[in-house]
Amino acid sequence: MPSHRQGENMWSRARVRCHSCLRRCHRLVLAALADVALSALECLTPAWASWSFTEVHESAALVYEHRYDATPSAADWSAGGVAAGDYDGDGWVDLYVVRGDAGANLLFRNRGDGTFEEVGARAGVDLAGARSTGPTFADFDGDGHLDLLVLALLCPNKVSYCDGVQKPQTGTVKLFRNRGDGTFTDVTAQSGLRFTRDSFSAAWGDYDLDGDLDLFVTHWGDNRPPGSSEHLWRNNGDGTFTDVSVSLGITAAYAFVTGDIGDLSFTPNFADIDSDGWPDLLVAGDFLQSKVFRNVRGTAFVDATTPVISDENGMGAAVGDYDNDGHLDWFVSSIWDPDQDNRGNNWYVSGNRLYRNRGDGTFEDVTTAAGVREGYWGWAATFADLDNDGWLDLYHVNGWRTDDPNATEFHSDPAVLFHNQRDGTFAEIAAATGVADRGQGRGVVAFDYDRDGDVDLFIANIQGPPALYRNDLSRERRFVNVQLRGRGNNRQGIGARIWVETNGFVQMRELRAGSNFVSQDPAEAHFGLGTATRVDRLRVRWTNGRVQEWRDLPSNSWIVADEGEEALRIRTLAESQPTATPTPTFSPTPSTTAAQSVPTPTPTPTLQPCTGDCSGDGEVTIEEIVRLVAIALGEAAPTTCPVLQSAGVVDVTIDYIVRAVNAALNGCTHSSPLTAGSRSDADDRSR
Repeated sequence: MPSHRQGENMWSRARVRCHSCLRRCHRLVLAALADVALSALECLTPAWASWSFTEVHESAALVYEHRYDATPSAADWSAGGVAAGDYDGDGWVDLYVVRGDAGANLLFRNRGDGTFEEVGARAGVDLAGARSTGPTFADFDGDGHLDLLVLALLCPNKVSYCDGVQKPQTGTVKLFRNRGDGTFTDVTAQSGLRFTRDSFSAAWGDYDLDGDLDLFVTHWGDNRPPGSSEHLWRNNGDGTFTDVSVSLGITAAYAFVTGDIGDLSFTPNFADIDSDGWPDLLVAGDFLQSKVFRNVRGTAFVDATTPVISDENGMGAAVGDYDNDGHLDWFVSSIWDPDQDNRGNNWYVSGNRLYRNRGDGTFEDVTTAAGVREGYWGWAATFADLDNDGWLDLYHVNGWRTDDPNATEFHSDPAVLFHNQRDGTFAEIAAATGVADRGQGRGVVAFDYDRDGDVDLFIANIQGPPALYRNDLSRERRFVNVQLRGRGNNRQGIGARIWVETNGFVQMRELRAGSNFVSQDPAEAHFGLGTATRVDRLRVRWTNGRVQEWRDLPSNSWIVADEGEEALRIRTLAESQPTATPTPTFSPTPSTTAAQSVPTPTPTPTLQPCTGDCSGDGEVTIEEIVRLVAIALGEAAPTTCPVLQSAGVVDVTIDYIVRAVNAALNGCTHSSPLTAGSRSDADDRSR
């Protein structure tokens, strides 16, 4: 018979084994419960349901209206644009907007604190009465500062050709050179740029790979006399341009039987669609006029348009690798009328087109399969990874003239957001995420204006105020932003390709200074990384063929890569960030394999209630996880878990339940860092 001490020891060991068993059971139950809960919630809740935008143009001090005082023409109703770029080189993206005839154009300098200041007059770019259309930023002279081109409607209403001599011009195209001190000087006269037709959108790219940026401009209007189409302008490297539209074959594609020039082009983009290193041209055009031009090693462009290019009223466009297969795809916005009752108005109404690159520079029409046909009367479009999941989403704006009795159904159609489902299809979620803007949208830019790591949206509406939609994405989705500094005159590396690899998953971007339609995204590559904490590999192929690679880089970072330099300049986003975000500063890494960064200073954390601790006793139990699942499914009231109210949580999301399960498994310390400027669970509402 065991002694008293032996009995105690046996009981102690049995108790330890029992407790250990209970702990294992506890963890197994929690893990199983988490799987069931997440599966149920994912079935009932789309991935985007916990993510939204907030319209903030007034609080961001982007207060103005685009307006026509005189009766607008059809061309006027198609104009109204915006360009996004860091013109003063302080690390924050600025905006240049046009305003119709109601006032001067505006240059909004980003203050770096979530607001903008208007500096157009001070900078010398406050054009008034110019009938401006699409602006673009580009460093055409290679001095490291972004210059500004502002296109215009040149001809009087119902006049398609005006040479400025026999036929007077009513608008003004301007090329402004950036002095590097925050001001610009007008260099239009000496540049050699001269147009005789209404101009809408521009794209910059080095088509001949001579190291500087050339220019393509679109025109829309009726026939004009024979001669050049005034589309393609070669940069001579000395601040001047030469029209090479005829000699390189661009004009021929737009010559009608009569010999007149009759193009109705809207949106151009340089894009290397066959991956041979030479930028090709994609031009969205109205009335069956969209074109694909293959670049013949800088010596000519060949019209490679096939019957697959069937968008009927090509207006806006977006270029990007939406399916992550390594090839550039092309989206063209158009007119969608489900009732088909406007076909008699000489409009084509079969909707948008998505052209998937087959990998050899040819396209297949996947519009119906992808689910992106229905977009109303579409204009500017942009590809951007708006939820940082590693897949490009698609956004475009809408609207048409309110004085047209044949188009009343298009007067207030919403903008559309096609969310990438990662399987070749998209889901339209603009209303669900708060970006179904009903203004007369013409231009749109996707850019991270507040440098918080997610992509925001700015809409240039005509006949009304703009819209700035701040992306309120959860910080749990990570990112990396890459900018290039090239040698020679192509200082932004326009046309270079960038690959980012995380856990075997590869994404590709090609840097563009192109158009969405009268609008331009900044020339930087934003990659959503999901929950990946490191970038395994960053690869850059410069336009001269040089390839550079770096490995093991931090996520949630802005990276500047200098051509030919091993060291990167990196700034990281701290998990908690103060309200007044400091101006970005970049510190060089010591090598390509051991990148280091200087994080944004993190404020002192404030203690918050433990995630999921409904009872407030410092532990998260199985019963509390079950309660959270019931609340998320609408089967229990949020008041049954008081911690939700004290933490400011409005909706219990999948992310919140995952954090609660982690707290149950790993212990609860009540030490979730929170600052006035960071996003807490309270800020994660509806995300």
